[in-house]
Amino acid sequence: MKKNETTTSCVHVRTRLQPFRGLPPFIPYLGLFFILILFFMLSSSSMPVQGVKVTLPTAAMRETQYVSRHMIVTADAFGKFYFNDIPAENLQQLKRRVSEAVSKYGTSDELIFRCDQSINADTMMKLTEIASELNMTALFVVDQPKQTGKTSFMETER
Repeated sequence: MKKNETTTSCVHVRTRLQPFRGLPPFIPYLGLFFILILFFMLSSSSMPVQGVKVTLPTAAMRETQYVSRHMIVTADAFGKFYFNDIPAENLQQLKRRVSEAVSKYGTSDELIFRCDQSINADTMMKLTEIASELNMTALFVVDQPKQTGKTSFMETER
């Protein structure tokens, strides 16, 4: 060998890695999927709605609004009044409980009324007077009318 020549040697390295073939292992994902389903089923509210049974009258509605839990007055078919599902003996006691709740929970400008459809207009006016005396807006909860599928207008020719 001459002094100017360099020797190069090649080292062959063989890897044991191979390209991925086939489907990924789905068993861990299935376990995670069932755990998530179990979590969502347990965290969802599947309890029945509690409260005083009231048959609501029907009326057309424009939009759904958030109803504060602390300011709901109910009048059932027997003429009994409830404030947040707690019975009130008369309208004066109902007004006192509403004013106490306003002072306890802060200022609320809406008082929600759930009245049975058999409640007369005189009782509804007395309830709205309670709201106006406390400087609150009276909102009445009603059911949406059932859709009949019939049109209430006639089409005109153009």
